[in-house]
Amino acid sequence: MRTLILLITIFILSSCASSKPQTDPTPATSENTALAENTALPEEEELVCVKEKITGTHIVTTTCLTRAEKEEGRKNSRLYIDRLKRTPEFISSEPGG
Repeated sequence: MRTLILLITIFILSSCASSKPQTDPTPATSENTALAENTALPEEEELVCVKEKITGTHIVTTTCLTRAEKEEGRKNSRLYIDRLKRTPEFISSEPGG
């Protein structure tokens, strides 16, 4: 009985280890298409595509944003961090607390 359980466990583990990497099921705008579309656009409307690996997985996602959208996101992040720094809960006069 132990031999059977051991064989089943080995089979399951080996099948998980040999699975093919998953691809993104949603077909996003490919980088080649984005590059082709960028030729006649103003600089703010150019698409910038970034491949990112999600933390904790092996899945790579492609995110395409315009330069204006990326800059707006950076600006909003800076404003949010500045707002946090001014709140009394965030500022601590004691070390470690």
